[in-house]
Amino acid sequence: MNPPSGRTFVAAYRFQLTPEDDFGVASRLVPYLRTIGISHLYLSPIAEAELGSRHGYDITDPTRVRDELGGAEALDQLCIELERHGLGLIIDIVPNHLSIATPERNPWFWDVLRHGRASEHADAFDIDWDGADGKVVLPVLTQQLNDELRCLTPSDADDGPVIELSTGLRLPVSVAIDGMQPPAIGEVLEAQPYRLVPWQSTERNQRRFFEIDSLAGVAVESERVRLARHALLAELLERWPHVIDGVRVDHVDGLADPDDYLTWLRHFIGDGRLLLVEKILVGDETLPDRWPIDGTTGYEFARLVDRLLVDGDGWDRMRALWARATGDERRYEVIEHEAIDEVLRDRLRPEVERIQRCVQHDPSLTLSGEQGAEATVALTAALGRYRTYLPSGGDDDVAVIRAAADRAIADAPALATPIAALVSILTTPTDDDDRQAQTLFQQLTGPALAKGGEDRALYRYLPLAAMNEVGGDPGGRPASTADFHRWAIETQDRHPRTLLTTSTHDTKRSGDVRARLLALSHKPDIWASFVGTWLPKLDLHPADGLLLLQSAIGAWPIDRERLTDYLIKAVREGAERSSWIEPDTDYEATLAATAASCLDNAAFRAAIEALLETIEERAQAGSLIHALLRLTAPGVGDLYRGDEVRDLSLVDPDNRRPLDWSRLAAVSADSTEHDVPSAWEVSFDLAKMTLIRRTLASRQAQGSPLDYEPLATGNGRILAYRRGNMVVVTVPGTWPTEEASILLPDGEWHDALRDGRPMVSGRVGLRQLADPRLPLALLTHAGQLGRTTGRSSANSRAASG
Repeated sequence: MNPPSGRTFVAAYRFQLTPEDDFGVASRLVPYLRTIGISHLYLSPIAEAELGSRHGYDITDPTRVRDELGGAEALDQLCIELERHGLGLIIDIVPNHLSIATPERNPWFWDVLRHGRASEHADAFDIDWDGADGKVVLPVLTQQLNDELRCLTPSDADDGPVIELSTGLRLPVSVAIDGMQPPAIGEVLEAQPYRLVPWQSTERNQRRFFEIDSLAGVAVESERVRLARHALLAELLERWPHVIDGVRVDHVDGLADPDDYLTWLRHFIGDGRLLLVEKILVGDETLPDRWPIDGTTGYEFARLVDRLLVDGDGWDRMRALWARATGDERRYEVIEHEAIDEVLRDRLRPEVERIQRCVQHDPSLTLSGEQGAEATVALTAALGRYRTYLPSGGDDDVAVIRAAADRAIADAPALATPIAALVSILTTPTDDDDRQAQTLFQQLTGPALAKGGEDRALYRYLPLAAMNEVGGDPGGRPASTADFHRWAIETQDRHPRTLLTTSTHDTKRSGDVRARLLALSHKPDIWASFVGTWLPKLDLHPADGLLLLQSAIGAWPIDRERLTDYLIKAVREGAERSSWIEPDTDYEATLAATAASCLDNAAFRAAIEALLETIEERAQAGSLIHALLRLTAPGVGDLYRGDEVRDLSLVDPDNRRPLDWSRLAAVSADSTEHDVPSAWEVSFDLAKMTLIRRTLASRQAQGSPLDYEPLATGNGRILAYRRGNMVVVTVPGTWPTEEASILLPDGEWHDALRDGRPMVSGRVGLRQLADPRLPLALLTHAGQLGRTTGRSSANSRAASG
């Protein structure tokens, strides 16, 4: 079903809004996006956020369009421009949390701090009002309270008196304090509806986004809160019903009841609009069929294509090299389990303790005292996915929890009784405390895997960094073409409008960086020689040295600041040799000095460039395969800002660097004069742009919906499929040495990526369609000829003979 606009979802362009790249910049880009074949602009959050925010997920006022982006008037102008050029809009919403980093910028939270439980917004936040004597616990003190009080100064705000901490944090008070001295201020603080505690304390009584105290959980399970939280979206849908075609929901797993929320949101936005969730699926996990959504933001697709491009033997050899170099032979799942256990015992300890308080109410279940916490940690670490969805998940989710319990008990037999008791509470709750424990447990498991797996473990185990993507398995196996077909058939059947991506604002490396590192897996001997030469020269832990070498190769050319910033972030995320909470400045200084020494070393630069000469052609071909599959497979292709040319970015904030939009437009204009092979002779940027434009032209000519049909090749290394009047052929792995052919569907076919090629039909040899250097083809049926290239129809017919 199409949205109210009737517009077909062909491809989305993810635009990262910042104070520099605001609504005005987005408006000026609309004609360019239309030219390259984009059907929808996909915006990062638009609501009022913390000042200077470069991502927009730290929303402070969900009811207002962000002033730093141009405000409501500039957003309206963007919608006018989109409507004029026939593009739709997909909006990113953040129902799970709001930023309280600057309380006075968040009118809801400010009112809660001033009036406590009597505030009209008291139900907006997920606060345990029965804990902490009915107060909001604020972990903001950098020293003991008595010392901090000497730094408190009274001042006035428009709505009443405030006090200011030495850190600059301002808080409201509910009684006048003008003229009072610090001891008296201390008495006033005791009377406030909040309690100040040290930031290191585990005392918390409000849900957070992951372990971030400045992002407070929002209770959208309340109908009043839902309506208030989505008032801006409602206003925009009413004002621009034929422009806003879709909504993307951030961190759906953080909500108390995603099933109920998504059912409500589907009704709220209407049946035809795209509804996507940020949901990371692990392994063979699939989305719940009961969710009335169109799919995810595409991480599972990115992982699948990476697994197609990796060389299995080379990957195994890189893992063996890692074990030898670091002396750590543990499997990835062991490292991940250890990291999840760690975060549950430190950064997520407040959440564990809140569950413990719920489950220890019944002594007959032997969960009193510390047993509830230990059982929670063990069960969470063994879950193996981001969350379950009880009670809606039914028997399937019960089975997932029981299987996790079996694994947890196998690891810790002494906890068998408390784990069994906890499982009983979670799967068959009998009272409000049990149901609260069930909800809190399911809201905990996602942050545990995100912080323990995505952050710590994926920064600790890096034999081949390309495989360390969210939801990925660095210890897993390559994918086959049969795996791709199974995924595609299931996606076409269940979620034909899901988003497909290879780079996002959250990926740890761009698709092009990963493609380059994946090419390295095809040359494991060269990698081993490079490591053998350079790793001993680095004054770093071997794991960090291997990360430095891979990062330099993947993002080359890279300057000192970018590489240093990335490495420091990586070791802090890994939390072994430094961390965000307790940074080891001496080791980080060594990291920075080592990175600078490498980049200043002519021999090192020459070695990198020599290595790249051996893998660069395969790396670039891999990037083109990424793009071709993303834009032709079942789903809606998504281009992250700037990804229409080569993007060698690392994790945020590196992937939010300013772009030269005029240069992108110039490359797009030049692409009309080339086919893909001739563009590649000029530059890879031009080749990638040309492939994207031609592929999207073919896709635009198809309309929707499209069926999916695997094509027999007789060779597992060749991936071929038909979608409507398009046939996609690619060799994501090693080019076959034997003769290989493909039986095309009836009719004559022309390669939309190559001009001057004759029509083909029937059984066609692989070498007639592609070559090892550029192992891909996009065949369009003769009836589409002239509508799918960047040139005019007459030129296309002449070029094809």
